[in-house]
Amino acid sequence: ELQYGEGGAPAFSARMARLQRWLEAHPGVRVVDPFIATAKVINRLELCTATQQLADIPPISHQLGEGQPDVLLRMCAPRYCVLHSADEAQLAAAVDAAGLRPPWVLKPCVACGLPDSHRMALVLHPRALGPALAAAGVRLP
Repeated sequence: ELQYGEGGAPAFSARMARLQRWLEAHPGVRVVDPFIATAKVINRLELCTATQQLADIPPISHQLGEGQPDVLLRMCAPRYCVLHSADEAQLAAAVDAAGLRPPWVLKPCVACGLPDSHRMALVLHPRALGPALAAAGVRLP
């Protein structure tokens, strides 16, 4: 139910927009997660940004119970890289700049709602990055 919007960002389809308007007109219907709240998990880039912000929070000390040692809680976010070109030199430069080493999992920006959102590729060698991108049909933002 998502479509690609401006700049490749996901946008709600006309059907989802109608459903949202209907829900707004019927406040008695309870919605667990409002559409706007789902945007961060629908768009993988938004989700990566949100988890990175959590990872920037200093570790928190927490005591499990009386007589128990303190536990240090820390959020870790996976490293990622956004690819904007299928050019092999630009691909290599992007993953090098991000400090990423294979294996890589290539995924589209949209995380649900479209058939393309389920396309992905596992890349085991840097030379296979460009061909894997093309073969998997993963759209670039």
